Amino acid sequence: MAVKPRCFNCRHFQPSPLHGQGWCRNPLLYHERERSLVDANKLSCDKRFYNYWEPRDGDEPLPPPSPPRFTLVQKLPSLNPGQAVYYYAIAIILVLIGIGLVLILPTAGSPSASAGQAAATSAAAAGTAAAAATAAGGAGAPPPGATRAPATVRVGNTGGDGACIRQDPSRGAKCLAAKPDGSALKITGADSQAEGRVWRYVDDEKGTSGWVPAEYLIADTGTPSAGR
Repeated sequence: MAVKPRCFNCRHFQPSPLHGQGWCRNPLLYHERERSLVDANKLSCDKRFYNYWEPRDGDEPLPPPSPPRFTLVQKLPSLNPGQAVYYYAIAIILVLIGIGLVLILPTAGSPSASAGQAAATSAAAAGTAAAAATAAGGAGAPPPGATRAPATVRVGNTGGDGACIRQDPSRGAKCLAAKPDGSALKITGADSQAEGRVWRYVDDEKGTSGWVPAEYLIADTGTPSAGR
């Protein structure tokens, strides 16, 4: 059986301290001072159509061939084109499934998140509506939940100065109608607390609606109005 040409069984091969490697000493390839490191188990001088390999003399011991290096490719079975397409298709499907899971899982809790966001939005809207209702109450609509006064009252306790029906529960608000002491007014809304005093929402006989401080209103005893 013919010996398969390899660097380790070439007469120009010189083993090196590195396992499975050595130097090529072929004078046709390298200068005598050149040292080219080659793999012992390969034929480095193979030029496709010609090589410079020369067999060793019979009395020269051959260096042991280097063991094959372990690689993952060597452990994989050889595949024909049909099998390769099959395995590639499976790999692509698995990659697509993984991408789908990455995209779906973060949005799995989105309904509850949306519900929580909707609840927060509703609460904010309710707060805004309450604030708007309070502002509206200050501008003429009675605020809800306040204690109501007697249905009919008269202006009094002003020292003869009378009182103003104001547009808002504030001393600086616009005076819609000036009412002297004894003027009859009707309570038509709930009380409001502002500027350290209680304001009552009233109507006069002309239909003017607004706010009057509670301390300037007394229970109606049937006394005729001083303004009439």
